[in-house]
Amino acid sequence: MTNGRYALTLFAACATILIATSMLARGGPLDPPAGPIAPTMRTLSDVEARTPVSHDTTPGDSANIYIIDEPGSYYLTGNLMGEVGKTGIRITASPVVLDLNGFSLEGVAESREGIRIYSNDVVVRNGFLRNWGRQGLRAFSELSQRSAIIENIHAVDNGNDGIEIYTGGVVRNCVAHSNDGHGIKTYINCLIEGCISRNNVENGFNTSSACVIRRCSAYQNSGSGFDVGRQSQIVECTSNGNILFGYESLSSCAFSSCSADLNLDDGFSCADYTVLRGCTAGNNGGAGFDLEAGCIVTESVAGSNDTGGILTEEGSVVTTAAGRDNTGFGTFIGRGGAGGFLSGTRNSTGIFAGGTVIASSARGNSNLGFSVGGLLTCSLADDNWSGISGGGSARIHGCSAVSNDYHGFTQNGSPNIFSANSAFFNSDANYFGTYSGQNATTPIGTGAWQNTADSLP
Repeated sequence: MTNGRYALTLFAACATILIATSMLARGGPLDPPAGPIAPTMRTLSDVEARTPVSHDTTPGDSANIYIIDEPGSYYLTGNLMGEVGKTGIRITASPVVLDLNGFSLEGVAESREGIRIYSNDVVVRNGFLRNWGRQGLRAFSELSQRSAIIENIHAVDNGNDGIEIYTGGVVRNCVAHSNDGHGIKTYINCLIEGCISRNNVENGFNTSSACVIRRCSAYQNSGSGFDVGRQSQIVECTSNGNILFGYESLSSCAFSSCSADLNLDDGFSCADYTVLRGCTAGNNGGAGFDLEAGCIVTESVAGSNDTGGILTEEGSVVTTAAGRDNTGFGTFIGRGGAGGFLSGTRNSTGIFAGGTVIASSARGNSNLGFSVGGLLTCSLADDNWSGISGGGSARIHGCSAVSNDYHGFTQNGSPNIFSANSAFFNSDANYFGTYSGQNATTPIGTGAWQNTADSLP
């Protein structure tokens, strides 16, 4: 046993010597080369190639706490407290990147903007702008301030707009709430995406022409949720609980996959030549969709709105859409317009056909299924108070009126033409009114283009 312990001790000692020798060999020569010894580590400027915002590096003046007047990359090292009559940070150089580093710029009463940009090509990101007397961040002037990019900013409780930028800028992943102006305001050709704007005194989002807004939400603003300029695109946005409109737009805009709910006025109030696809409007105090001339609505739904579902003016087209439980019309097709594959259920009047309406149905409406001032064909009125009414100069062809509580078809003005229709099981009369100018005093006959009924009216 003694010999065994000795052998084990000898082996351990040899191993230790071998490891130490190996480490010395890897450490290089013991004699350093001739000459001065140079540093081998990276400097602080190499590690953090940015300039801290401070009184030494970015001194201010009587109107600004800090001024960035040289191009470069800057960052905050702590919270910034506002002062009366002063802007927090003024930027006059270009290009500049300012990283708030998660810190907050806290304004005071009678302070100015949190950040004011007077140059082009500026990026501001990652922080909070609160309680400033004017805008939280402002980069808005007709002289410059183009191409600003604002990212990951919270603008809260400021005395004017939360975030305001000029042309060609981007506002991304920002939150603006409880500001005394608009939440987020932009001028032309801007992009706003992934932002939330709520509880602002004016509009949630306010933009000028040719802007793109996507995946944004506006709610409980005292103005409209979105107020956008002409030729803008609004994609995958929500707007609810705003005091005015959910969406208010000038002409030639396009909406896709947007929703408006519980706004006190119209869900969508849009000027001429607007296109809406895959949109929903429910429980609004005005109409679900209130559209001017030459608009197109497709694959959309309006439900439980107080003054109508989908209302359009002349020359508009509505297809594959539903209006349900609205006060007034479920869908209103203006003169010279067209509609197809429409459903109007449990409204006051299901569908008004001022132009051409085909392949549509109206059921359970408290007044009329269809009110027709143009052409209605291949459509069904079922279980309404009254089925289909011609209002004068109308053509109603190939339609059915079934199980309505009053009339199936009503001659309510002249001249109207009723042809190839069928009326069954209507409680008062299948065909009501005077049908002069057709085959008899009633429109019922045995010819191929004449109307039929379960019994004479």
